[in-house]
Amino acid sequence: ETRLKVIRLLQSQGQLDDAIKENEALLAAAPKNPDFVFQLAETRMQRGDRQKALDLLAKLETSAGNDPDVLTRLSDFYERIEEKDRALKLLTRLATLAPGDPSHLVELGDRYWAAGDKKKAVETWQRIRAVVANRARALSALGEVFLDHDLVTEALAAHKEAMDAEPKDPRYQKQYAIALERSATGAGGAGQGTPASPRFDEAVALWEKLLDSAGQNRVQAREARGHIVTIWSLTKQLEARSEPLKRRLAE
Repeated sequence: ETRLKVIRLLQSQGQLDDAIKENEALLAAAPKNPDFVFQLAETRMQRGDRQKALDLLAKLETSAGNDPDVLTRLSDFYERIEEKDRALKLLTRLATLAPGDPSHLVELGDRYWAAGDKKKAVETWQRIRAVVANRARALSALGEVFLDHDLVTEALAAHKEAMDAEPKDPRYQKQYAIALERSATGAGGAGQGTPASPRFDEAVALWEKLLDSAGQNRVQAREARGHIVTIWSLTKQLEARSEPLKRRLAE
């Protein structure tokens, strides 16, 4: 800890050669500690020794084996220093190492999407179906990714499939209803304030079903009512819908 503080102090003062010597001594004492490798690579980059920094990171990549934490940090480091090919290679590797965790597939697809290869991105995201054992959970995660990238048709199909796979689980009904709302108010939907929208109508029907089945679950009932009122407001139906309620209260 003391040596690390000395290294940071030397770095801040621009004494990079001395900082490197201290860091190398630290790494020699604990060669398997990835924190010290990243620290030394950072200092090497500051000094302009890019290749020496990359050599250190490559060595760490080999020694890390299949440790997802170290490999994730390496990928982030490569991304930060504009080594995008190395970062992408590690993400591809990570996507095969963490069964049940779709996060690396999501991020890998994001990289392809940002690079303009949308076909490859969608193919990568579709692998979530095979990685996540629970079918409904996999489809739900896939639907969220599609919706975040304005792939509305694909997103709604995935969310509906998730709901149909677990028809008694209200989570997937809620997620599909929310996806319908988001798509109806977003660029790919009917547009905010549009009086008639099949997606809004389907969302309301789902929320009404959830309200009817809420029973003593006040949280679910309150959430369902909130969404129904919001949709009525967006579709200019709130006043008309509220009149019958007012009359009933006045009786």
